[in-house]
This record gives sequence, C-alpha cells and structure tokens, in this order.
Amino acid sequence: FGAIGAWVDKWVVWLSPFGIQIQNGLLHAPLYDSAMFVSYLVVVPAYAAFVAHLEVRFFRNYRLFYSSILEHATLAQIRAHGRRLRDETIASLSAITVPQLVVCALVALSAPVVVDVLDMQYRQVGTLRLGVIGAAFQFLFITCSSLTLYFDRRVVFLLLQTTFLVLNGALTWALLPLGPTYLGLGFLAASTISALIAYLALARTLHRLDYLTFIANNPAVRIRQQAAKAT
Repeated sequence: FGAIGAWVDKWVVWLSPFGIQIQNGLLHAPLYDSAMFVSYLVVVPAYAAFVAHLEVRFFRNYRLFYSSILEHATLAQIRAHGRRLRDETIASLSAITVPQLVVCALVALSAPVVVDVLDMQYRQVGTLRLGVIGAAFQFLFITCSSLTLYFDRRVVFLLLQTTFLVLNGALTWALLPLGPTYLGLGFLAASTISALIAYLALARTLHRLDYLTFIANNPAVRIRQQAAKAT
C-alpha cells in the first residue's frame, strides 16, 4: 500500500486527459511527471538527514529505553528514558522538517527560474510549486509512519499507508477539473493530511510507551487474556 500510494497520483494523471501514450504503449503526463520528479529531488537532503541523524539518535535512545527494561531498572528510570526518547525524536524531526520546508518554500517562490533553467514548460510552474511543498509533507509522513514500526505498531502503519493511498488517489482525481495549473494540488492535500495524521500517531505512540511495552505489545498479557477467554 505504501508503494502504490506513492504512485497512485501519477497513474490517475496518466489515465486522465493530461496523459498521452508514448512508444510501446507507455503512458506519460508531460506537465506532471517532470515537475514531480524535480519536487522529489528537492527533498532528497531531508531523507539523507533522516538516515544520518534522526535514525542514529533515535535508535540510540530506543535501545537505551528497552535495555533499561531488560536490566530491571526502576519505573522512574524507565519513564525517564522514555521521555528522553520522545523529546529527542520530536526535536530531531522538527530540526529536519522545518529547514526542509523553508528550502521547499524558496524553491516554490523561484519556480519560474527553475522551470526556465531546466527547460521545462512555463505551464508547469504551478505543479512544481505544489509538488515541492507536497513532497516535504510526504517526507514527514514517511518518517513518522516508519518510526511507528519500531514499536510494533503494524496495524497503525497499515492504516497510515492505506489513508495516504486513498487520499492521494481520490484527491488527485477530484481536483483534476481545476486544470493543469493545479495538477499537484491533490498530492499536496493528501500529503499534508497524511503527515498530520502520521505525526499524531507517532506522538501518541511515544506518549504511551509504558502501556505499549508492558500491556499492549506484551505476549504474556495476550496469552493470559486468551486463556481467560478460553476458560
């Protein structure tokens, strides 16, 4: 669902009147594809920073939190490590996302220059602006949803990917009648809404670490509950 969600807006545009057929029957949308490709390139530094900075710091605090449980630390110590994990994760996310949004905003403002330098069509200015901002929010969505997997929130992850898939496809299709200038608006709206939901899901997970660790994700508790139901 995550992979389909990343492509569904392209498929919708390809199958719309904005799509054309090229050699071997392949579909292509000249006004959309190159603008979205450039938009994704702009956020590559954010993904690199996530791997090099956030994930390293996050994983260090993650291991510290769970190793303190295995080493039979006190509840106060475990909660202190949990707060550190939560606070530093959110701070690192902000430290990466906010500068990236600023960069994307600058690229959006200079979209006419970018289009001219890359020899793109001037009609793609609007799509490039919407796509760049949308790609930044998609980065936040992917980052937050991926981090939930560290806490065995597989159902939450599935729901998040499904939400983005449905929103990206539905909003892109619904906003097609606005014309070529707003081709990226559906992607932007879907990315923004999904990013907000994913951030709230991650924040809720980080604020409920004690419950998730000792109750919700505890196999012993599930076995005991199943045994109680069986009797």
